[in-house]
Amino acid sequence: MISLIIAWVGVLMTSFNFSQKKFLHFFALLLMRVFPLLIITTITLAVEQAFHLNFWTSGIRLGVVIICFILLVLLVWFLQYRKLISTVIVVQSEKLKKNRKLIYISDLHVDWFHGKRFLKHLVNKIIDEEPELVLIGGDLVNTPHKSYISYFRTFQRLKMPVYAVIGNHDVYFWDDTSIIEKVCHAGNIKLLRNESMDLFDDIQLVWIDDCDLRETRKLKTVLASSQIKEENKFTILLSHRPYLLSKLSHTPIDLELAGHTHRGQIRLFTQLSQYFDDYVYWLAKRNWKTAFTSQWVGSNLPIRLGTEWEIVVLHLETK
Repeated sequence: MISLIIAWVGVLMTSFNFSQKKFLHFFALLLMRVFPLLIITTITLAVEQAFHLNFWTSGIRLGVVIICFILLVLLVWFLQYRKLISTVIVVQSEKLKKNRKLIYISDLHVDWFHGKRFLKHLVNKIIDEEPELVLIGGDLVNTPHKSYISYFRTFQRLKMPVYAVIGNHDVYFWDDTSIIEKVCHAGNIKLLRNESMDLFDDIQLVWIDDCDLRETRKLKTVLASSQIKEENKFTILLSHRPYLLSKLSHTPIDLELAGHTHRGQIRLFTQLSQYFDDYVYWLAKRNWKTAFTSQWVGSNLPIRLGTEWEIVVLHLETK
């Protein structure tokens, strides 16, 4: 129980903005990295108590149990890796003049193990859906490392526009955007920050940076600086972290797309996660505004249970 609590503290700490507290952020990330080791230790002690074994005097038994558990975790991770689902979301609005089909993905968390093969599989799925454009909700990489830049060249196969925002993992805790900018350049992904633009004659898109890059600026201030047009256009907010629709009540935003939560990563933690993020997963509606929080499409830890990798097929329809 102690080891699980310590590991979960690391997960929760990363839900807050520690951009001005580098040591605390680094400590939280360190706890997350030892999460699998703590889980193995906990399971080992549980098996010892259940079968009245003494692993401390029998190293062979301890080794067998640990190896078997690691293999089981890897097997589950591999099976989950192959399971990439398509989630269909339909949003209707009188502001839309024409039906549109978009793809939304978030939290790719690309690294050396979860890299080229995964991205190739992901791009193939996107091509099969034939969307008009693709939106990425941040955390393209697990950590900003230059070796991952070449992995994203497979995105050049996409013929439709691709837009992305910055997530907390894209800059880690160094506040340096140079790597993620090169990643997006390699994949022909347009990375815009705290801006707005017209996607079509009836749709505008608004980007905002993750809160780790905003220093002390509040959401209201950032949205004001993005120069949202107060025209009768359907407005999409692309944000890495989900925000309550009540915080967007005085803006022209119609649809918020977010990620970050991983749906708790382990389904057991889904309910607990709702106390640290405004929305954990799925659709939320309030006063003609809609928010959708995606699970994720990648993996930042080799442990996930009860959650799926998903790409969101977003249908925007006239009403």
